[in-house]
Amino acid sequence: MASDVTPQLRSSKYVLEFADVLVEVDPAQGARISRCELAGQSLLTGPDVDSINWGSTFWPSPQERWTWPPVPELDSQAYSGGIEGKAIVLHSAVGQRAKLSVSKRFSAFSASRLLEITYTLKNEDTVMASWSPWEISRVPPRGLTFFPTGERSVNTQLQLMTNGGVSWFQHDPAALNMGSQKFTGDGTEGWLAHVAGDKLLLKTFDDVPIAQQAPSPEGEIEIYAAATYVEVEPQGPFTQLAPGQSLEWSVRWYLRQLPSDVTVGVGSASLLAFVRDITAPAQP
Repeated sequence: MASDVTPQLRSSKYVLEFADVLVEVDPAQGARISRCELAGQSLLTGPDVDSINWGSTFWPSPQERWTWPPVPELDSQAYSGGIEGKAIVLHSAVGQRAKLSVSKRFSAFSASRLLEITYTLKNEDTVMASWSPWEISRVPPRGLTFFPTGERSVNTQLQLMTNGGVSWFQHDPAALNMGSQKFTGDGTEGWLAHVAGDKLLLKTFDDVPIAQQAPSPEGEIEIYAAATYVEVEPQGPFTQLAPGQSLEWSVRWYLRQLPSDVTVGVGSASLLAFVRDITAPAQP
């Protein structure tokens, strides 16, 4: 299926607009997704909430190799590139604290209200190195995040509820009595979902077996909760790269208004059915 939405350049930012969806990519801010709106409702937080942690960005994993703050060349500095046909294609400089470069390709499909992001991570070092691709999206507070429960949890500082083989996190700022908290672990089925009000952001990706995940404390699924936002974070396979070698990893965002007969809450059978109808393989 070929993308059918033509990107536009508006006030130095690239925009993909289709159906009731608007996606904005800011090349001057690490080529992050600076806006994602569904029917006028923002699904991502902006720099007014946190000046560093906002929008949707990309990091290499494990984090312990570059420590905090994020590698600026990959996360927040300007990317080069532009519109290539029906896609936005942007390229980072080489990271100094992580010898990598990143390319991001954004494409949209109007009929399915789908945004596809393909990340290319290139080893710019002179030695072999193993990395996982890692997408970090900051969503507003008080939403519901969930995914099919995998075989293990690595970091359970953030307490999730398990119901019907699915892990659920209902964000409540007042319940974060230890401040910011995190969960990392395994998932199944290759999806991670978040609901804000009656709007769904569903990320799908290739499921990663435990043996191919980045070493602890990382995991295929990560959720970070602060009082004013939540990070919804899938990771791709931990891949050994020779000098100059690249890995490619895609994440697909499905943006949906929930029907009135779908109940939003922990363990909701109608919500799970709605998500699994989207993720089910197409029938021949």
